[in-house]
Amino acid sequence: MNDKGKLRVDPSNDIFDVLGNNDYDDIDLISELIDNAVAAKLENRRLEIVIEVGISEDDPEKSFFEIRDNASGIEFENLAEAISPAGRPEDVDHPLNEHGLGMKQAIAAAGELKFLKTKPIDEDSATIISEFTFGEINYDTMDVDWNHGTHIRVENLREILKSSYQVYGQRILSYLGARYRRLMSPQKSGLEIEIEWSNLDDDDHHSYTAQPIYPIYFHPNERNNKPIVEKKVFSGPEGEGWEIELTFGYAPGSDAEYEHMDIEGPKQYEPYNVALSKQGLDMMMYDRVIQFHQLEEIELIEASHNQYNLIRGEIDMKTGFHTAITKNRIIHTEEFKSMVTQVKDFLTEQKLLTSRTVPGNIPEDCLRDRLAKLLKKPPHNKEDIDTNYNVGELTGFVDILADGEAWEIKVGKGNGIEVYQLFAYMDMGKIDVGKFVSDGISSGAKFAIDHIKNKHDKEIEAIDVQDLAINEPMSDEEIERYV
Repeated sequence: MNDKGKLRVDPSNDIFDVLGNNDYDDIDLISELIDNAVAAKLENRRLEIVIEVGISEDDPEKSFFEIRDNASGIEFENLAEAISPAGRPEDVDHPLNEHGLGMKQAIAAAGELKFLKTKPIDEDSATIISEFTFGEINYDTMDVDWNHGTHIRVENLREILKSSYQVYGQRILSYLGARYRRLMSPQKSGLEIEIEWSNLDDDDHHSYTAQPIYPIYFHPNERNNKPIVEKKVFSGPEGEGWEIELTFGYAPGSDAEYEHMDIEGPKQYEPYNVALSKQGLDMMMYDRVIQFHQLEEIELIEASHNQYNLIRGEIDMKTGFHTAITKNRIIHTEEFKSMVTQVKDFLTEQKLLTSRTVPGNIPEDCLRDRLAKLLKKPPHNKEDIDTNYNVGELTGFVDILADGEAWEIKVGKGNGIEVYQLFAYMDMGKIDVGKFVSDGISSGAKFAIDHIKNKHDKEIEAIDVQDLAINEPMSDEEIERYV
């Protein structure tokens, strides 16, 4: 005989400690607390967040972490719901609060809660609590000298937050600047993040202000800070209901390319320094970077390799996706897999994953044909133009012979051997004037040009391909023809 009845399940306060057993790193942990302020931002008011860290090696229990904001604060009637794991007050519908776990997880991972003070703009005093538990908890009220916002202090810090001022002022600060770059714009929240770090043993103090950090691109055709693909929309088939915007490009590959754009390259500790661990695309939701540098991790490539180190970009997930409860990963649903497949197919078809060649470095024969057309126009006004001109017994070909001038085009920086190749064509073909076109020129090539003029009285002019109007992105017809 089977009996039916009811089984009572009571909440356990242990969950507030267990929530700290997560996979946050220090940046993810701090970001969860910043997210709460972002979600509670007051309309038309700049959001200011101050993080204060105090570290003591002599008395580790004194070490603390504080975060203060001038957001809307938590209404007293919503405070219990905000404390409860997975609780979300009904009037809080910001997507950054989609799980209702972030603040509780972050505090549990950081250390022991000393207090949470919060004051909404329409309440006379701040409410203070000093523990997260189920059931009835004690609270106090007090007058504060700020009109609205929330102030959290955690003591007896775990190791995850007990870092040096260099770590906070370099790596943590730069990653926060990159993660919240969009929200730092005046058009969004105008978010400001300050970090105050103190050594409690010797009064050493350091102050930092986060600046927005964006990926730096180098468009190989236009040689400026511009991606190859910008905000290209992809969406799921009917019934899947997802949409993204893809931005894709390449980082500068050398100091010279940064110098060409008059941009200082990122420091080694910054997010977009070129390295194997920093290749790939940022996954974004709600104007926030959820995951940095995703490529192999989302199976756009089979395995990480140095050849992909220059790949940069964003997948901005507009609708149809969800984060894990720690908000540092996107759930790999069928919609997510469908999205990755579309993006991978597009990047593969355009040959953008393999190297900076399409439409980065334009193929040499495409440049040759463009130049041949250009030379017919003012101010060149060439009339007799041959491409792939055969130089007799040498069985070699000059790229272009235009009114008796030999034009040779090289993709990339020209070198001395290539200059001598042009000289051989000129010598065997009895051509007096040569034009050597390349993307910059090496010291060896310059030496070769001077030597040929002085020794053989043959004139070769070096021309930077960027000074010619033949560098626009390839058309679909050109890609089909030359690639």
